[in-house]
Amino acid sequence: MAAQPKREYSVKDKKAIKQYEEALESYRLLDLKSARTSLENLTNDKPEFIEAHFMLAQIYDEMGETALAI
Repeated sequence: MAAQPKREYSVKDKKAIKQYEEALESYRLLDLKSARTSLENLTNDKPEFIEAHFMLAQIYDEMGETALAI
């Protein structure tokens, strides 16, 4: 299996990136509640983390909370 290419993010904070990737894994496993909580915390701590905001909006929409997604 080939290694995945390293992603570029809008932040350089390794702890924030790890938290984001863990939230993505929760999302992949359909644990939307856990992913949502992690991303809400992350976007509060790192408001400049654009990818986290986009992912959180997608989760809000999938959970039927479209008004929060906008």
